[in-house]
Amino acid sequence: MKPRAITVPLRALALLPLLAVLGGCSILGSGPRNPATIYSPQAIAQADPAWPRVDWQLAVAKPSAARLVDSPRIAVRPVPGELQVYRGSSWAQPPTDMIEASVLRVLEDSGKIGGVGRLATGMRSDYRLAMGVPRFEAGYRGGTLP
Repeated sequence: MKPRAITVPLRALALLPLLAVLGGCSILGSGPRNPATIYSPQAIAQADPAWPRVDWQLAVAKPSAARLVDSPRIAVRPVPGELQVYRGSSWAQPPTDMIEASVLRVLEDSGKIGGVGRLATGMRSDYRLAMGVPRFEAGYRGGTLP
């Protein structure tokens, strides 16, 4: 088989320097940037010792939430009825991931359930825990900062 030559229109070659210059602009930025603060809250929860021991298996589904709720952006309510995003800050993980991990940790550490795991792992379970997160936000509570 005979090798073919690849032809490129001259217009496409003329765009290459322009693309390189525009790409360099994004690296340089538009001035000094304020560092972002990343929050990683750790939920502290314990199993109730009075919980009965069971021999079934439980699959924990990732909580469902609206896109605005399930975002690394921190939503704040400076006043009732007004929702904003806390500038320069974010969650380390989306809220649904934090909640799922916390619930799993408490249920696994309790030692009261025969088997606990994420639904996404495909484990065969007797029951499924489904959760919903309607709101996940910070409030001012009369202060100047959330």
